[in-house]
Amino acid sequence: MKGSFRGQIMNNFLSSTGLDLSSVKILVVDDQVMNIQSVNALLSSSYTVLAATNGEDALKIAEEQSPDLILMDVVMPGMSGKDACMQLKANETTESIPVIFITTISGDHEENECWESGGVDFISKPFNPQTLKNRVKVHLELKYQKDMLMKLAYSDGLTGVYNRRYFDDHYLKLIRLSHRNDSPQ
Repeated sequence: MKGSFRGQIMNNFLSSTGLDLSSVKILVVDDQVMNIQSVNALLSSSYTVLAATNGEDALKIAEEQSPDLILMDVVMPGMSGKDACMQLKANETTESIPVIFITTISGDHEENECWESGGVDFISKPFNPQTLKNRVKVHLELKYQKDMLMKLAYSDGLTGVYNRRYFDDHYLKLIRLSHRNDSPQ
C-alpha cells in the first residue's frame, strides 16, 4: 500500500507540473526486430516508441526526434551500442538524453566500458517486464527533474525571464557552433 501511495503522489506531481507521459518518446535500438517488438508491446501504451535497428540510424533519429530516453543494445553489427552512445554524448543536441543499455554482456570490463561510454543504467536480457517499466519510469522522472532544475537555474524566479547564466552558457555554445560551421561571429 505504501509503494502505491508514493507512486500515486509522484503521478499527481508529474501531471500537475505538466509532464504528459503520452508525449514522452523512447528510442529502442536493437538489431533484433523481435526485441524491439517486445519492448514496444510493453511501453507503447504509455509512451511513444521509436525504433532503430543499428547505431547509425539511432544517431539520426536521436538528432531529428529528440527522444526523452534511449534503450540500446550493446552488441550490434556495424556501430556498437557503446560507440553510438559515445557519439550521442559528444553531440550537444543529444548529450543529455539518458541511455539505458539492454544487454546480454557480462563481466566487469564490458560493464565498465558501457559506463565510460555514457550509459546511465543496464537491463539484462532476457529482461523482466516490470523491471524494464520501472527503470524507464525512474530515468524519465530523473530526466524531468534535471530539466526542471536547469529551467529554474536559467530563469529569474520573479519574472521568468532568462538570466545571465543562460546567456553566458548559450553564448559559449553559439561560439562553438560558429567555429564548427566556419561562420563569422
